[in-house]
Amino acid sequence: MDAPSDLRKVIERAGRHYESFHSKENILDQFIDLLISIETLFSPSDMRESTYRICENMAFFLGQNSNERNKIYQFMNIILDKRNKLYHGGYNTKEVDEGKFIAKSEIGELASYARRSIVGYIILFLREYNHKKVVLNKIQLLIMGKESSDEFQRSIDADLYIQENIPF
Repeated sequence: MDAPSDLRKVIERAGRHYESFHSKENILDQFIDLLISIETLFSPSDMRESTYRICENMAFFLGQNSNERNKIYQFMNIILDKRNKLYHGGYNTKEVDEGKFIAKSEIGELASYARRSIVGYIILFLREYNHKKVVLNKIQLLIMGKESSDEFQRSIDADLYIQENIPF
């Protein structure tokens, strides 16, 4: 018998931090909540090369073509570099004090990626994916070219799921 679904807990945790970001006034607090949301969804269990793997996993999860995947990967690489500086004390306090460490536009883009990712995970859960590991393994198959990106994108499309499963 399978272990209980951990994907539901992953979605709940990511969603809680995404929702919390909306109530924060401080941009660094918003940044941290969004990072926790995204890392909850895309962090590998073994954490080796975590920055690279989070960037790659998210790019292949959200990107519908190579240009989008590259854009997402590059953006997340910059964001996770800022995360590392913030978490490990390597940031410029003057930049933080002046509001230059993280731009509002970066927060907006990060929030959009977090929202789209959470929705995609919810759709996969509704399609009976029960474990985060299964989702991350599916992404690895996409990366290796062993699965169709188009087919995967259709599987996380909320509008398509509604059309297929909710009679009008």
